[in-house]
Amino acid sequence: MSIGKGRALAELIVLFGIPGSGKSTWATAQGGYEVVSFTDGLEDNAYRSLEAKARLGLLGGKSVIADGCSLLAAQRRRWLDIGHEAYVDRILRVFDVDTTVAIERQDGRENPVPEDVVRRYADSFDQELEAAKSEDWDRIDYHEP
Repeated sequence: MSIGKGRALAELIVLFGIPGSGKSTWATAQGGYEVVSFTDGLEDNAYRSLEAKARLGLLGGKSVIADGCSLLAAQRRRWLDIGHEAYVDRILRVFDVDTTVAIERQDGRENPVPEDVVRRYADSFDQELEAAKSEDWDRIDYHEP
């Protein structure tokens, strides 16, 4: 774990990428982190419950991975605010994979994401990544598959 900008040892890692880019696989392979998984279709109260779980973990000194696509600026802003409140490093981890690969990875999944949805996310990926670069992240890491 890093200690960027003089913050505590705990950190909040927010995953950023289209469905099928390997975010959840990476998150579950990390030891010592509380993983909070979410999808964009969650009801607001369910999403707030996951945010509360992450907030409690961070305030308790645990590092947290927010496992979701995070392609919505408002969603990323909420995670940035949670990390700021907990005074931890806020890291955006980018998973940039070819759209065809992401679509192929849907085969065999218990709950596959439809191809048109993956393509819609892929269409907004570059624009949202550029927007994320101007946000208040302590660090942006790029996942190397």
